[in-house]
Amino acid sequence: MSASVNPAPDPAARTAGRFETLHDPRRELRQAWVAYAVSQAGSGIGAGALPLVAILMLDASDWQVSLLAAVAGIAGAVTIMPLGPWVEFHRKRPTMISADLLRCAALASVPIAAWLGKLTFTQLCVVAAGQTVGTIASSAAC
Repeated sequence: MSASVNPAPDPAARTAGRFETLHDPRRELRQAWVAYAVSQAGSGIGAGALPLVAILMLDASDWQVSLLAAVAGIAGAVTIMPLGPWVEFHRKRPTMISADLLRCAALASVPIAAWLGKLTFTQLCVVAAGQTVGTIASSAAC
């Protein structure tokens, strides 16, 4: 009787399994969809929450709430022309991540400033402008 010897595993078979786990297109697609969903949820919350914060915490008047919306619109109009071509010729993923981090930092500054008692209407206008610019950059990179 001869003893059976297991042949040595094929190195290509071993690395093929590792490569599939490192580069799984389905995983990347899932991550992209989750990131997009979180980004859009943040945009919706930010756009709806800033006027409410202005009214409830700063007792903003009607024209101030309108000014807040106008500042966001003007920021978008000013940045869309130079930002579009710039995004087109740069890497998309880092642009999207940077834009989302900008929006996150801008929105996170609102509760922090409110907690410290330093929240101002000017800060809300800057946050609205940053939110709009970040949204345009992230959407352009999609």
